Amino acid sequence: MSTKVPACEPHKIKTVRLLSFPTREERKKYLADADFNVFNLTPSQVSFDMCSLGTSAFSQEQLAGQLIGDEAYAGSRNFER
Repeated sequence: MSTKVPACEPHKIKTVRLLSFPTREERKKYLADADFNVFNLTPSQVSFDMCSLGTSAFSQEQLAGQLIGDEAYAGSRNFER
């Protein structure tokens, strides 16, 4: 019996997350408490992270490349392919 592998994954990946929107005063307090360094903020204090990786959307081709990428480490079976 032969197993046929589909050409693409049979589902779409979507992520939904409830965002909190702090008031202007809360944002000012968060920044003051973090010594005005956005990298000292906690994830719960940030609604949109525009400073680190992922500041733009992926195209379908970029996401597909990530999903099929070989992340083999040195010494594994796939390393010498």
